[in-house]
Amino acid sequence: MYILILNSCNFIFINLKLLSYANKSFTLLFYLKKRSNYLKGKLPIYMRVTVDGKRVEIATKRECEPAKWNSSAGRVSGNKEEVRSTNSYLDVLQSKVYELHRKLIASEITITAELFKNKLVNNDEQKKMILEIFEKHNRDMACLVGSEYSKVTLVRYKTSLEHTRNFIKWKYNLSDLSIQSLDYDFIAQYEFWLKSQK
Repeated sequence: MYILILNSCNFIFINLKLLSYANKSFTLLFYLKKRSNYLKGKLPIYMRVTVDGKRVEIATKRECEPAKWNSSAGRVSGNKEEVRSTNSYLDVLQSKVYELHRKLIASEITITAELFKNKLVNNDEQKKMILEIFEKHNRDMACLVGSEYSKVTLVRYKTSLEHTRNFIKWKYNLSDLSIQSLDYDFIAQYEFWLKSQK
């Protein structure tokens, strides 16, 4: 839908759909993520993208000592080569996020935090998702019940799938998660969650 605006004897057509996409709240933040068992040493730098109050966290695969982190700037403090390299990497990542935001607005796709994460983590539209892989595994296993697996084993895998689905919803507030997000932090948090739920 377009609206016609008369401005200094010029007619301007504005796409209202694009205008509504541009008005969605959008923020980007780099921060240090402290693990529950943290004592000292470097912490991983994460990027948080928030769209209309819903947020996703993405590991940058960079680390920083907490004493050297400037939280207001979202960058590492100092002038050493390692610091400049890390900050330069974060600058490039930030530019990619803003460019992606611009492209999503222009393409008129409904922008969500989850879409951002999926696009940033892997540009491949057909990328693998944890629950999707798990579901396929269970479907394949169901075909082999009686010959290679028992019904009880299948039930246990289905229960594991539901636990994983509930954990992802609880921890990340997402319906699924890229397989690339499966790291030590995910496993440690999942193990803790399972123990606390039982």
